[in-house]
Amino acid sequence: MTKETLDNELLVLAKKYNDDCTELKKKYADANNPYKVGGIIQDHIGKGKIEKIAYYFSFSPECKYYCQELKVDGTPRKNKSRRWIYQSNLNKK
Repeated sequence: MTKETLDNELLVLAKKYNDDCTELKKKYADANNPYKVGGIIQDHIGKGKIEKIAYYFSFSPECKYYCQELKVDGTPRKNKSRRWIYQSNLNKK
């Protein structure tokens, strides 16, 4: 075995390990995500209607929600603004 072969095999193993870790984090985030696309959520800034769900890996894996901003009464804002709302920032009921 040459040094190049060793380095290549180690790179393959490292990539597989990283991919497996990412999949495990996604499973954890999905298991702890009670919201679906179309749901209404609220954080410290305001309300939003979920359009897309993605993953955010910081201290603990969590979901982040791309939302259309809503007014207090639940209707869409005139400017049709959108923003990300992070699961860790959601108001707990």
